[in-house]
Amino acid sequence: MSFKKYLFILSKKAAGGRNLPSVEEIRKYVDPNLDIEIVTTEYKNHTTELAREFGLKNPGSVIVACGGDGTLREVAKGVYGTDSYFAFLPCGTGNDFNRSVSVENDTIKLLKNIHNLKPDVLDLIEIGGDICLNVWSFGFDADLLVEAKKIQKKYPKVMESSYLFAALKTVFGKISSKIEYEVETVSGEIKKGSGYYTLGNIANGKYYGGGFNPAPLADVSDGVLNFMLVDKMSVVELVSLISKYKRGEHTSIKKVHMFEVTRGKIRSLEGELIGNFDGDIIPFREAEFRVLKHALKFARFRENIYG
Repeated sequence: MSFKKYLFILSKKAAGGRNLPSVEEIRKYVDPNLDIEIVTTEYKNHTTELAREFGLKNPGSVIVACGGDGTLREVAKGVYGTDSYFAFLPCGTGNDFNRSVSVENDTIKLLKNIHNLKPDVLDLIEIGGDICLNVWSFGFDADLLVEAKKIQKKYPKVMESSYLFAALKTVFGKISSKIEYEVETVSGEIKKGSGYYTLGNIANGKYYGGGFNPAPLADVSDGVLNFMLVDKMSVVELVSLISKYKRGEHTSIKKVHMFEVTRGKIRSLEGELIGNFDGDIIPFREAEFRVLKHALKFARFRENIYG
């Protein structure tokens, strides 16, 4: 398929802008026969605005998010509902969504092969009227993200290890919240429950939080969300869980409950909870969610470029 135009959106907030390709590199390595535009975000929500405006004006084009998982979500939110395609270059700290859909992190190599994109589709998660691309989480791991961001800001040189350091620190704080839930499984069964849970998430992709693997069986285009809750744990149990959770080996643990669902509702019974939308912190008390099957047109790199 031949795409009409290509818009590269550069987000300097991703890893402090250190991993972004320069405008000169983009123009140097992208096929000169392609019609491209390059813009840099200037303020909050500018990324979504740029993506939506370009997508509506240029149907059949590709909008390339250059940044981390938060930037990818913002661009996907803008592309959603247009007749253009979402693509990305992984330029953030964790690049978790990339782990579910690609095997390449070499930005220059990807730029050289941007003409090799092929059309595909992605599911999205709709939560309270907002859009999540990869994983929405709450509880201990969302608290962990807040701590990780503090560490990244204070100690930029430990970016890659910030989530591990944050996990070790957060485990000695509050590690459970009282939550009520109701979900509809893929078979149409309604499941309800309430209690104290250490963490929970709704996953479209497999990875988040710098490589943690909450949903090893997740598929970003199967029309299914992977819902997980972990019963209240002691510090010792949680420390044991973390290493298994990192490797995706937690699914058989007795206190881990996993469902394949299409929609649901989460309500905090103890005030406001921290929610993690693809790396962005959005607090909530109650939130309804559902899968948006094949809602986002996706321009995927062809596998044979990796060689």
